[in-house]
This record gives sequence, C-alpha cells and structure tokens, in this order.
Amino acid sequence: MIEGVDYVCYKAPPEHWKKPLLKLKKFDKVISFATGFCICLASQKVAGSANGYNAFWLSQGCCMFEANHAEKADLSTFSRGEAIP
Repeated sequence: MIEGVDYVCYKAPPEHWKKPLLKLKKFDKVISFATGFCICLASQKVAGSANGYNAFWLSQGCCMFEANHAEKADLSTFSRGEAIP
C-alpha cells in the first residue's frame, strides 16, 4: 500500500475516491482508504476523544498491564453495540 495512492492520513481524501457510508466533517484523526473505508483514531488516555463517533466496530488496546491503567478512558461507550451481518 502506498500513502497518497491507496490511503491518506489526517486529511480529506481525494474527490475521486469512493465516499464512506457516513459522511465525515473532520479528518484530523482519520485514516482514509481509496475503497471508502475509514479508520477513526481515538485515545484511551484522553477522555472524550471518541465523542461524536457513530461506530459499527471498535478495536481497543489492552491497558490492564500498564501501571496507570485506571486513568485510561473506556472507549467502548462510543460503539453502538450493533452487529453487522
């Protein structure tokens, strides 16, 4: 995969690429792919960093082995909890 050809990071994708199902307003925390797929990035360390996302899927890193794991934000609240068939 080649950046700028197959994907772009932290900026709006080229107009000729396929559009994501949900229209995004900001791309400062997004990796966009030419297929229309987008990865919205959020931090477990910054509370509220996932606010506003309407997500079908969530991948969350495990922080239970870190010394300050109690301070990490729970990102699971931004997922709608629906399964896609």
